[in-house]
Amino acid sequence: MPIRYKALAIILIALSASLYTQPTTPSSPAALILEHRSELGLSRTQVRRLHRIDNEFGTTIRPIYIDLLDLRATSRRLARVSDQDDAQEIRRRRARHHALMRQVAKELEETRSSSRDQALKVLTPSQRAKANELTAKLRKR
Repeated sequence: MPIRYKALAIILIALSASLYTQPTTPSSPAALILEHRSELGLSRTQVRRLHRIDNEFGTTIRPIYIDLLDLRATSRRLARVSDQDDAQEIRRRRARHHALMRQVAKELEETRSSSRDQALKVLTPSQRAKANELTAKLRKR
């Protein structure tokens, strides 16, 4: 195998490995609506608006979600801290850490809720009712 092909193979393996380590972000409410565009009878204008909302959600949510993943990793490390360390200091660090996690989770939920509200505003009242029915069915699964 020529050196060029070996180098290309190594690059492709590295790229595919990096794709598996990228955290996936939660799907947006607009993406869920877009998955059911034919059932909801969305117009082209509605589809364009929902795509824009979906892109904005991804841009906004990704750093928040990465922060949450980092906090979860730190939480696991804090859980492994030995009891021989200063117990009061460990409790203080854990309390601060959990407060940060709650704050980031709240921010995540607020962003998701805002995106959902924006997506639903694009729909007509009858489409909104149908979207709510579809959401209820998905939750039951």
